[in-house]
Amino acid sequence: MSINQKDIFKHFSSSQEVAGEHFFSRSFSVFMKVMEEKKFSAAAVKLQLTQSSISQTIAGLERSLGVDLFNRESRPPQPTKEAVKLYEALKESEKNVSQILVNIQYENLVKPAVRIGMIESAGKVIAADLCKQMQKTLGLVSLTSEPSGTLMEQLKEGSLDIAVLAGEESHEDINKYFLGEDPWYFIFPKEFTLNQEKLTFEKLKLCGLPFIYHSKETADGGLLNEYFRKHNLYFPKVFEIQSNAFVYDLVGAGLGWSVSHMLGLMSHEKNTLNIYPISDDFNPRKIYFCVRKDFDVRISNLVLDCVRGLIESLRAVKHDQ
Repeated sequence: MSINQKDIFKHFSSSQEVAGEHFFSRSFSVFMKVMEEKKFSAAAVKLQLTQSSISQTIAGLERSLGVDLFNRESRPPQPTKEAVKLYEALKESEKNVSQILVNIQYENLVKPAVRIGMIESAGKVIAADLCKQMQKTLGLVSLTSEPSGTLMEQLKEGSLDIAVLAGEESHEDINKYFLGEDPWYFIFPKEFTLNQEKLTFEKLKLCGLPFIYHSKETADGGLLNEYFRKHNLYFPKVFEIQSNAFVYDLVGAGLGWSVSHMLGLMSHEKNTLNIYPISDDFNPRKIYFCVRKDFDVRISNLVLDCVRGLIESLRAVKHDQ
């Protein structure tokens, strides 16, 4: 049985407070979350509802539409072809109406809100300037700092609009723009000097200090672990740190040595560190601007142009030093 388009519109919410929020009725919102999470139980956790409430809501929607949306004979229940068609239509409608509401806000001089996430190293050097340059264009700017993997997850689940991150992960719902390469450096305590012209990880195995690892949740940690596996390198794990600032503090205190990159070092007082270029075939990490595809194109392009300009200006400063 096909779905009557008039039945669908009965389930739309009558109020839209913010573009994209409260757009659908509760029943459609629950249905979409079940489709995205692929399990009633997982949708219940995300929506902070009981599984029984989720099941009752879906059953009520099915009665209203006159079609089965899930096959209960399979475990977990599988969506029917009608459910897939309905979900695709709702996602497209959500995207279109969100864009219309943003356009209305522009036309009525209502400054739009944007949720931006950045990795720590980028945020410390460009976040303040970005906010300063965009404050006349944007309304509320919500800014957060997390590891790259966390930022990508937040983009995928819709709790972020834009992110500046490192790493190669991609997603079909996210546009990704290359901003530039961020070269790596060895970092040592200030009192720890080395006479070697070309330092490699292999030569540093017996340098007398432990290697300070970057946490595996970060893009830095992922790149390091991949490189170590590829080259059969091993350093005893004494410290594993998520924050670049903490890595610098531990190295500066003489507790070990590590690696960092241009963006991170530009935000740190380098008089506590000895810095050497890495001569290994250790590829620079890549920095990306990522934005949800359903986010307003005009806003994302404005923020992208601003971020690109700030990154380029940092690169010019580094070149002059």
